[in-house]
Parts: sequence; structure tokens; C-alpha cells
Amino acid sequence: MERFAAMARLLTLTLAVALATGEAHGAQDRDADCRKLAEKIRKIEARMRQPYTAAQGVRLDARLRELKRERYRRCR
Repeated sequence: MERFAAMARLLTLTLAVALATGEAHGAQDRDADCRKLAEKIRKIEARMRQPYTAAQGVRLDARLRELKRERYRRCR
């Protein structure tokens, strides 16, 4: 019975370490994704300060809206 309890504690500890490591790695991935989204948004906003046609404006606005929606979902 004592051996079973020791194995259970070891398994619990191993699982806790794996989850903690995974969460830290996930947070790093999310931060990197958020930085990439912010850069894409910045580039589109910079492009929108330059002259463009009406059709280009519609596409830029749609893309900007899509990126901001994605940033809202992922980067809170």
C-alpha cells in the first residue's frame, strides 16, 4: 500500500511539472502571436495613411477589422 501511495505522489508531481511547463510555453507562444498581430495591424494602419483607391480601402479596412477581432480573441 505504501508503494502505491509513493507512486501516486510521484505521478502527481510529474503531472504538475508538465502542466506548469506547458502553460509557460503556451504563454510564450501567445505573446509571440500577439506581437505578430500587433505588427500586422501597425503595417495596415501605416498603409492606410498613404493614398489608396476605394477598392484597396475596402480590403484594408476588412483586413484590419479581421486582425483586430483576432487580437481581441487571443490577446486578452
